[in-house]
Amino acid sequence: MAIWRITFERKLEDLACDWPRQVIRDCLLALSWVLFLVKTWREKYD
Repeated sequence: MAIWRITFERKLEDLACDWPRQVIRDCLLALSWVLFLVKTWREKYD
């Protein structure tokens, strides 16, 4: 999602001011999912 925002939304003038914050939010969301999956995997296989 973050890659799409960087490549596509940056080109749109009306969304140009908001895309950096949205990229940060997307990266944080992805990181939270990775941490959640690692935690559940460790609980299951530990």
